[in-house]
Amino acid sequence: MSTSFSEMAMIPLAPRLNVLQKVFAIKINESIGSSFAYPLNGYFCFITAAHVIENLKNKLEAEIEIYTNNIWKKIKVTPYFLDKNDIDIAILKTDIKVEEGESATELSAANLILGQDIYFLGFPYFDLKIKYTASQFNSFFTIPFVKKGVLSKFDNTNIFFDGHNNPGFSGGPIVFWDYQEKKHKVLGIVSSYVTQRGSVQKIETSSKEFYNENSGIGHGYNIRYAKELLEKL
Repeated sequence: MSTSFSEMAMIPLAPRLNVLQKVFAIKINESIGSSFAYPLNGYFCFITAAHVIENLKNKLEAEIEIYTNNIWKKIKVTPYFLDKNDIDIAILKTDIKVEEGESATELSAANLILGQDIYFLGFPYFDLKIKYTASQFNSFFTIPFVKKGVLSKFDNTNIFFDGHNNPGFSGGPIVFWDYQEKKHKVLGIVSSYVTQRGSVQKIETSSKEFYNENSGIGHGYNIRYAKELLEKL
């Protein structure tokens, strides 16, 4: 069934509270990243990027911190990694109970349209330039940054989007509006950005120095890998 332009104008394309309230800042030692909470057997687990929690590999149980009420709070987790080392997705099981009536945002890339708007959420530059404060309407957790991009290329493994990804978004969800089912879905997890080579010329010697810069192409992994891991659990 097609959607008219008048109907599209009324669609809440940007993520709403049911998505925003499930994105959390997490810290392992000094590594800070983002995660997305998803219910599993009555408890929440955090879906994140494997490189954010790489120090937890080979651990049966660990302790991480989540930011709430303007402080870092320690919680116990059980980390799970994919057998595929080249897929940057991992899961942290917690003992945080899911409240009755809590709805889950669907994990699916079905009905994606190449070139449509996507949104990626997370916590960039947490300890450097941005002051995050607790939000009363989010149970005193912080509200994540929401950045908008364009779905540039995707397949069963990779998600590429035209949007300026910053350090700290790693592990956060990539969200889109499904026009057919009229709801938000999580299509992938933010991993990195594609770099390009820049150069600076020295006036004194006319020599050049090279550096890597953000190309503006963000990269994530298809959410199907998180679903595979959840099914195993």
